[in-house]
Amino acid sequence: MKTKQIALTGIFAALYYVLGVVFQPISFGAIQVRVACATIPLIAIVGMPATIGITIGHLMFNIGSPLGTLDMLSPFVFLIPRLLIQKYGVKMMPIHTLSVGVWVAYILSTFGLPFFPIFLTVTIGETVAEWLLGYILLYTVVEKNEVLRGA
Repeated sequence: MKTKQIALTGIFAALYYVLGVVFQPISFGAIQVRVACATIPLIAIVGMPATIGITIGHLMFNIGSPLGTLDMLSPFVFLIPRLLIQKYGVKMMPIHTLSVGVWVAYILSTFGLPFFPIFLTVTIGETVAEWLLGYILLYTVVEKNEVLRGA
């Protein structure tokens, strides 16, 4: 990796982690909007530094997860959908969004909560984070910032 790519990886890790900490009250549970996931669409234009950085930031943030050690696997479960976004662009984001809904619903179902309603609420929250906030962020970066493009 080049120096710029290493720096961007660190920036994305820190950004995901800080957004997670700032918005922690709405980042875990059956009804959540993980604002840190607004960084996911940037994978499509930044590539590997964003993929690795977001995964590292996600892992660091999930260390404090109230959902326990199973939630520590989340960054790795979502790595394949993130790599698909990196390779094929934002058209692969539904795979990421749905995988988050399924995985979090599965984790919470191990605590006796019903799978399907949680899948719906988490998927809706993830859609708000990735598709609404994420596209606003992506548009802003594409239109205003040459630094991140083509990292």
